[in-house]
Amino acid sequence: MKETLNQKKARLIALIVLHLSVVVVTAYSVQSFFNARGEGNMSVTGAAAFRYFTVDSNVLAALSSLILMVYAAKQLGGSSEPPVWVRILSLAAAASVTLTMLTVVLFLGPFVYSFPPLFKGINLPLHLTTPLIEILAYSVLESIGGVRVKRRFMILGTVPMVLYGGVYCAMAVILKRWPDFYAFNRNGSFPLSAVIMIAFTAAISYALGLLGNLVVKKSSGRKKAGP
Repeated sequence: MKETLNQKKARLIALIVLHLSVVVVTAYSVQSFFNARGEGNMSVTGAAAFRYFTVDSNVLAALSSLILMVYAAKQLGGSSEPPVWVRILSLAAAASVTLTMLTVVLFLGPFVYSFPPLFKGINLPLHLTTPLIEILAYSVLESIGGVRVKRRFMILGTVPMVLYGGVYCAMAVILKRWPDFYAFNRNGSFPLSAVIMIAFTAAISYALGLLGNLVVKKSSGRKKAGP
C-alpha cells in the first residue's frame, strides 16, 4: 500500500535520525581508539583499529549514512528517491556490518573469545546496534517506495569483505605482520575460511537485497530496477 505524504515525511525523518546516530556513534567509537584504547578483542590504540573489519565496516556504514542523509533530506524537499548506486552502496554497508555482527555471534563469541568483552563499551554499537540499524534502514525504511536492486548487482555487497580478506590474507597469513585475531588461519585453514566467508557474505547480501526488493514491491508496486 502506497504511503501518505505524512507517512513519507515521518519515515524520512526517522531515517535521517537513525543514519545520524550511526555517524555520531561511529565517529565516537573511532576516536576512542586514538584517545584511549579499544576493548575486548580490539584492545589496540590508534590506526591499528583499522586492522579490524569491525571498524572498517562501521566506517563504511557511517559514510553510506552521510550520503543517505543527504538524499533523505532532498526527498523531504520534494526530490525523487535515491538512484540505484546509492541503494547498492547502502546494501554493501548493511551486508558488511551484518557480517560483522553474525561473525561475532556465531563464531568469535562461542569459539574464539567470549561474549561479554565483545559487547562491552564501544564494541556494543560496533558489533550489535549499528548492524541492527543498518538492517532496518536498508530493508525497510529506505525500501518503502524505493528502487529495486537487480539480483546481479546484489553480489556487490561482498566487495568490502573480499577487499578486506585480501589484505588480511597478506598481513596475517602470508607476511604475518598481524596476529590472526579472527582465527581464520587456525591450523592453516585460511583457504577454507575464505570460501566460507565469501559464501556467507553473499548469502547475507542477497538476503538483504531480496528483502528490500520485497518491501519495495509491497509498498509501491513493482518498480523498474536500476540499470
